[in-house]
Amino acid sequence: MWPILGVVLVAAAIFFIEAPKLIKENKKKELGYFCFFLFAATMVSLIESMGKEPPNPLDLIQAFYAPVNTWLQNTLYK
Repeated sequence: MWPILGVVLVAAAIFFIEAPKLIKENKKKELGYFCFFLFAATMVSLIESMGKEPPNPLDLIQAFYAPVNTWLQNTLYK
């Protein structure tokens, strides 16, 4: 419970420190990127603070290219 609250409070503090500067300077694209990456990092931190393993992007890449790898091995090394 406390680690989750800590992560949320730190993320909120970062947002309320950085977002007004970006809004004041009218940097909408940078604000969008900032919100996206802050949200993604917060979600990964929340998953880790709950004691779970965050998803590994490499697993998705390997699952996507596994059929291509198998096909290439079967066609090139016959």
